Amino acid sequence: MDPLPVFYLVCILFTKASAFSTSAFSFNVANPDGAHTDFTKQTYPGITHRQYIVKDGHYISSVLEKGTELWKAKEDNEKCVSINLYYKGNAFFMDLWVINGGLTIKRFEKVGGKWKNVELEEFNEKLNGVV
Repeated sequence: MDPLPVFYLVCILFTKASAFSTSAFSFNVANPDGAHTDFTKQTYPGITHRQYIVKDGHYISSVLEKGTELWKAKEDNEKCVSINLYYKGNAFFMDLWVINGGLTIKRFEKVGGKWKNVELEEFNEKLNGVV
C-alpha cells in the first residue's frame, strides 16, 4: 500500500482542524449529520465503508448513538475531524480521527449492540476477518 495518499489525507484533516474548525457539533452514528460533514460510501469486496469528514468551519466534539455517548472531547484542543464506519452483515467497526496536537485514531467494534474500544491490532484482525 502506498502511504502517500494517507499522508495527504492526514495533512488535509490537520489543516482543517487547526485553521478552520470553529463550530463544534455532536455526531449521531444512528442519524449522521449531512449539514456539517461530507459523506462518501465505498463498497469493497466483502465490506461497506462509510466516511464522514467535517466540512470547513466545523468539528465533532462528541459522538453518540441513540443517546449513548461513545466519545467526547476531553480538552478544547481535541477535535474529531473524520468518522469511518465499516460493516458487513452483523459486524460493525468504527474509527474516529481526532486531532489533539497530533493525530489519534480511536477504534471501536460493536459487540452485542454496544460499541467498545479496541486496540489497533485487534481492530485490524477483526476487520480483516470479515472481508
